[in-house]
Amino acid sequence: MPSKPVLLIILVALAIAARAVVFYPNNNLSPDAIDYLNIGRNLAEGHGFTQSIKWHFFTDAPVVQSAAAERPPLFPPLVRL
Repeated sequence: MPSKPVLLIILVALAIAARAVVFYPNNNLSPDAIDYLNIGRNLAEGHGFTQSIKWHFFTDAPVVQSAAAERPPLFPPLVRL
């Protein structure tokens, strides 16, 4: 059995690899995934179950709307973790 420092190094390497897969900037997310991540981010920041995706490009402000009409309410709270 490997020693504790070797196991710790392996565990840290696996954690870094898992985060790199999830947070790699060129991972080509689908529009649905972007919506879910946006709702989860809004929940984590205390903005409630809202969606702030920019739907038009006339202004710089996002269009904040309730996400309850478009997305189911159970998955975004899991994403915010």
